[in-house]
Amino acid sequence: MLRAPHAITQRFTVDNVTRRQFIVGGTTLAALIAADCDNDESTDPAPSTTAGGDTRTVSGVLGTTYTFDAPPARVFGGLDVLASLGVVPVGSELHSSAEWAPYQQAVLDPTTTPVRHTDGPNFEAIAATRPDLILTAFGDESYHRTLADIAATVFIDNTKPWRDVIRDAAVPVFREAQAELAIVCLPR
Repeated sequence: MLRAPHAITQRFTVDNVTRRQFIVGGTTLAALIAADCDNDESTDPAPSTTAGGDTRTVSGVLGTTYTFDAPPARVFGGLDVLASLGVVPVGSELHSSAEWAPYQQAVLDPTTTPVRHTDGPNFEAIAATRPDLILTAFGDESYHRTLADIAATVFIDNTKPWRDVIRDAAVPVFREAQAELAIVCLPR
């Protein structure tokens, strides 16, 4: 399912979105998707321009490229973004003593593992979820290197506009159409 990584260069654009705006946007998005988004506008998703055929090639952390021949079966990452794409993660990080919010509990699978991030990342607990893909939106080079030793790791730049975050996360999980639907469903 995963081909060998190759060195590449990737350039990100940055937009001023606060963490609170991103969380509120993710919360709203997940709630709308869970409610099946009853929008009067056309919800036919736009064709994907980021991937073609039956494979997806994405830039990973530390200058790697991953090519997926099929959607990863076990994805570890941010619950809100993945839920908006219809993907239930095998695990997701929770900080300190935080708990899943009610809207998050509504989309969780009982097997989703909450990984506590208290005094630092819990790499052993992340590895124990046996992910095929890790989507991360934070961390430094050391953090990324450790995650990349566990599984294919893709950095999702959450300083981008939220629509781009959703689109970027959709590519490695083969959910580009769901991303466009989620974007259309949000109030303008």
